[in-house]
Order: sequence, then C-alpha cells, then structure tokens
Amino acid sequence: ASGLFIIGILIAFPLGVFREALRGQGKFAFVNGTEILGIISQGILIIWGCLHDWSFFALLTVSVCCNVVPLMLMAILVWMQQQLRPRLRAIRLSRVRALAGFSMAAYVITMTNIIMGQTDQLLIASLVSVPAIALYMPGFKLAQMYNQMALQMHDVLGPLAAQAHANDDGEQKLQRLMLNGQRWGCFIAGVAAIPLLAAPAAAICAITGLETVSDTMIWVALALVSGSLLSIIGAGTGKRLIMMAGGHKTVLWLSLI
Repeated sequence: ASGLFIIGILIAFPLGVFREALRGQGKFAFVNGTEILGIISQGILIIWGCLHDWSFFALLTVSVCCNVVPLMLMAILVWMQQQLRPRLRAIRLSRVRALAGFSMAAYVITMTNIIMGQTDQLLIASLVSVPAIALYMPGFKLAQMYNQMALQMHDVLGPLAAQAHANDDGEQKLQRLMLNGQRWGCFIAGVAAIPLLAAPAAAICAITGLETVSDTMIWVALALVSGSLLSIIGAGTGKRLIMMAGGHKTVLWLSLI
C-alpha cells in the first residue's frame, strides 16, 4: 500500500506543472471541472467500496487514480498545444535558473505554511496534554475547511498578476487587480464566516458528528475561524500579487520570519 502511495506521488508531482500551465492560460473551468469530477468519483467509489467490503489496497488504488487521472487529462490537453509541448531543445539554462529560484522560494513558503498550520497540535500535546487535542481539533478542522473555501478565488489572482506584471502598463493593472481582488476576497471571506461565527456549535457538530459541543471547543473554533478571516483580509490578496509580480523573495523572508 505504501509503495502504491509513493508511486502516485511520483506521478502526480511532475504532472502538476500542466495544471499550472492551463491556469496560466486562463482555463480555470477545465481545471476546476476536472478536479471536481475526480473528487466526486473518488467519493462515490470509496463509499461503494466500503459498502461492498473492498480491501484497503483497492480503496487506496481508487484514491490514487482519482487524483492522478485528472492531472493526466490536463497533461494531454497541454500536450495537444504545440506552443506548450515540452521540448528538450527549448531548455535555456538562464530560464532554468530563474525558474529554480522562484520554485525554491515557493516551496519554502509552502513549507512554512504547513509548519505553522501543523505544529500547534504538537505543542498542545507536549505542553498542555494529549486530551487537549480532542478539544482543539474540531475547531482546527472547521477553520481549515473555511480557509480552503474562502481562498478559492485567490487561486485566479496568481496567473492574472503574472500576466499584468509582464505588460508595459503592468503597474496600473496590478493596482486594479489588487483593489478588485481585495474587495471580492473580503466579501467572500466575510460572507462565508458569518454562519460559522454565528453558530459554531452547529458547524462543529456538522463536520464531526458530535451531539454535544463543549464551551472550549466553541471558543477554539471562534478564535481559529476569526484568525483565518483576518489573515485572508490582511494578506490573502496582496501575498499572491506580490509573489507573482517579482516579489517572491520578500514573501519568502516574511514567511520565514
């Protein structure tokens, strides 16, 4: 099972570049539609497998395939376009160095986000108690789901910022993009946070299946959702625009700090 999982990662990792190529072309509908189809198929097949006593290996195979197949479809679409088809003779060392510098910054930024998002559980378990994790995790999962939902629009900003930065009037386009992105980002994040902040107990029960929720769980959920909301309002739009407009080193150092 572990071997299959590793193989899936090794296949999916290089194919991710084709997804970003399509996003750069503005083909968000195809990318999102393909990924949604994979997620729905994965859910249906896993439920079917659990009801019919499929083995763990079979369920893992379904999960890996439903994540890899959409990436393969994106790769096929990119490969069909002559201007985007990868060629060895098109490789330029200067471009490789520039892309490598940007990629390393992006990976380090991603790693810092993962560390900041996961080490709190280790600290709570070591400095407070292991049972305290049970009070913390429902609020953490609620904030994580909210964060993923509220940041969906921001995925569009990166390619748009890169295109604006490459144009002669890029500064004006980036300013308009910053203003419009901030408006819509704050609106979406604010509207999505209202039901969670108004009825955190009901939201926790919905995602965990618990019948009763303690006051500690509610306060943790309120704190984490509020923190995610303030983070999106304060840096959700600007971080992506700066990242794709040549300021990735600045974002890198801020993330490390």
